[in-house]
Amino acid sequence: MKPLNTGKMPLDPRAWLAIMSLSLIVNLPGLAVTPMLGTLSKIFPDTTALETQLLTVCPNLLIIPFVLMSGKLSTTTHKKTIICTALLIFAGSTVGYMLSTSMLALILFSCTLGIGAGLLIPFSTGLLSDTFAGKPLMGQMGLQSAISNLTLVVATFAVGWLSMFNWHLPFLVYGVCLIPLALMPFFRLIPYEELNPVVNEKNQPNATQTSDPQMKCNKSGISVYRLLTLFGLYFLLTWSTISISEYTPFLVKARHFDTSITGTLTSIYFLFVFVSGFSLTRIIHFTKANTIIVAAAIVLAGMAVFTFIPSVFCMGVGVILIGLGYGILQPLFYDKATQTVCLASRSTLALSVVLTANYSAIVLEPFITQGICKISGQAIDGIFPFIISTVLCLLTVVLCVAYRNKFAFSISKSYYE
Repeated sequence: MKPLNTGKMPLDPRAWLAIMSLSLIVNLPGLAVTPMLGTLSKIFPDTTALETQLLTVCPNLLIIPFVLMSGKLSTTTHKKTIICTALLIFAGSTVGYMLSTSMLALILFSCTLGIGAGLLIPFSTGLLSDTFAGKPLMGQMGLQSAISNLTLVVATFAVGWLSMFNWHLPFLVYGVCLIPLALMPFFRLIPYEELNPVVNEKNQPNATQTSDPQMKCNKSGISVYRLLTLFGLYFLLTWSTISISEYTPFLVKARHFDTSITGTLTSIYFLFVFVSGFSLTRIIHFTKANTIIVAAAIVLAGMAVFTFIPSVFCMGVGVILIGLGYGILQPLFYDKATQTVCLASRSTLALSVVLTANYSAIVLEPFITQGICKISGQAIDGIFPFIISTVLCLLTVVLCVAYRNKFAFSISKSYYE
């Protein structure tokens, strides 16, 4: 097989395939349970509403600390062991789901699923930053985002279909973890010095990840200012768009549309996140220095159309635009996370911090939105959550324009020249 051009050392395609297979798991935690909450409430009639909600909250809640733990562990030379352990925990959780006969058991395996996912997720992007650089890395980040979101689209349809036969069967979608497990032997094909940059840094104490003279790093080799700015921007983006997944069913019902379109709208959203991630390098070549501003403006336009025009067609146009914009920004933020460090061995740690912005927004958004609705006397099951999202999208655009020359809001010329 012809080695891949990575911007660093040539990479065996089988090693690349093994790295990319980790992307199959990134967006799955909590997926199988969400469409079944009503069904599970009937199967276990003695459970409370809180217990039912824990099935979706626990995975995302536990992902946060374990993503950070994984980022810290990534600075050691035990990456393959951590990845294998995470995959085994994820696989064990899948088996546990299939054998569960009580709500307590389902909650328990939701927790272990979040632990496995949290340990694994940073490496889905971190290994790319270890093995790729420059334009090739940007393209791989887009492809990684595309694969994870396409998996989510396919899995969503699979969950709906499998649930018609038996309530246990939807949990089979988590069995996709067997693919990266089967590809584990190919991780040994990654060049040792790239898989473990900490070894090179011990031998070459002055080795750096960046030549940017304006970046100042702390003793750990991380630019805290850049990292926190990127964290805040990604948190804001996720908070402003999560309403598509959280509140679309309520808006569809409030507008008296057929409730069956909810799943279609959500699937269209993730499908177009995939489309823009897959085409990221071509999009950047076209939009150049204005890429982040254009993407944020597309998200704003989509959210405004979705919110204020009560038409099924316009809601479809809205989710397409939101998906396209988000699909551009997400991999850009992941790529930028690798540029917040002075030491290559800290890339996965920086990525883990940025990744927690996404999961923190997912966990906190319902509480914040419901609090705003309660204070303002507005209903949660109508248009108001989307008005909040539109305002946040507008704020994102304003920040992107005002700080377009700053690190978090700009694109390096090397990516489009």
